[in-house]
Amino acid sequence: MKIAISKSILENILIHAQPFLEKKDTSQITSHIYFEVSSNRLIVKATDHEVGLIIENRDISIT
Repeated sequence: MKIAISKSILENILIHAQPFLEKKDTSQITSHIYFEVSSNRLIVKATDHEVGLIIENRDISIT
């Protein structure tokens, strides 16, 4: 499966998810983000185990 999404959209999602990630972990931003793709939509979940964020985007194409 191949997923295509605009770089600017993905960057915007990651910027909004960053405050919800584990503050003590200095690893890459994507290490605590869950990506799910179904029915031409991308769901991104981020959490620091106290507060979470779910972002849904339909601007993707799946091939």
